[in-house]
Amino acid sequence: MALPYLSDIVVDDSFPLSGLTTAALAFHALSGRLAWLEFDAGFVSEDGTEILDRGSGGSYAVTGTLGEDTHTSGGGTVRGGALFSGSQTINLGSILPTSADYSLFAVYKQSAETTQGIHTITGASGATYHGFYLTPTTGRLNLSHAAGLVQQGPTNHTPGSVYRVGLLWAQSPKVLEFQFGGSTETSNSETLSNTDPTLIVGNLPGLAGSRRFMGSLFHLSLFSRRLTGDDLAAVNTYLAEQYV
Repeated sequence: MALPYLSDIVVDDSFPLSGLTTAALAFHALSGRLAWLEFDAGFVSEDGTEILDRGSGGSYAVTGTLGEDTHTSGGGTVRGGALFSGSQTINLGSILPTSADYSLFAVYKQSAETTQGIHTITGASGATYHGFYLTPTTGRLNLSHAAGLVQQGPTNHTPGSVYRVGLLWAQSPKVLEFQFGGSTETSNSETLSNTDPTLIVGNLPGLAGSRRFMGSLFHLSLFSRRLTGDDLAAVNTYLAEQYV
């Protein structure tokens, strides 16, 4: 699987499906990016067992096999995603900042199934586990650090639709902001910091209870800073153009 560098490609805003737009290049140019995963067929291997990092060109192994999903965005852009039935895991390694700022963004479609206690988009297992997850049925956003709930979002989001979300973490002082659809959903001062750098997508092996992601993922990205201003706008513009 080969991926051309975006800086070497001619920009064409007429074809957002290709991803080679002004918004995509602006997203690519953001500093501090630790991971950039798109889950459509162009970046997932044919057998569903490997996924490319679009920015670095590196790859991650998939435990289990990713299925395929597609949808049409409000702007007419057709982008694919990967179906998670509960067993799939992608270990991105020790990349999540500990006791430091970070930003995480996702585009997803949550399943309506209720066998899981939570639907974990990203996390890590162990005594100091962390997790960015959705509440079944209500679809509320949640963040845990150091084996404790940091914050649950105040708003229900009905499963079954494609949503774009972000969490912006500031370490000093500790503040968490949830974004939904490009706008702030809630922002509060917090107490718990992340202490585990491991970042796992989907099923969290070794963590007791039913904590698997069920549904489709379309995008996931992580930055080693809290994005604000024009940088945050660049993320939201790209995700809105490409997905919802």
